[in-house]
Amino acid sequence: MKLLNKTAAFSIGLYLCLVHSTFANTWADFRLHNESHHAIKSFQTDDGKGSKYGKNWLSSNLKPGQVRGMRFNKWEGPCEVNFKVISVDGFVHEYSSDFCSTTDLYIDDEAATTN
Repeated sequence: MKLLNKTAAFSIGLYLCLVHSTFANTWADFRLHNESHHAIKSFQTDDGKGSKYGKNWLSSNLKPGQVRGMRFNKWEGPCEVNFKVISVDGFVHEYSSDFCSTTDLYIDDEAATTN
């Protein structure tokens, strides 16, 4: 009986770890593609209430044609996320995207698209 309880406890613990890592690793992990003619200096997400934007998620400028891996580390809210892109020369656009299902996010001069 003790062995059965230990096995069940281990199985439940393993299941919970797998469920947690599945959600933690898949939410908001994507590649950001700069297909615009502008170097992007800032990528900011809103606070979830649509009232203000947070920190800049880019550590350095993303030049036209470059791709950067984006990882937000943990699930903190809804899948649909509002975000703002700001370029070094004044290009500013606000977009919304489903971060849960996005693997690639493409920014061009007029829109943000995903696949």
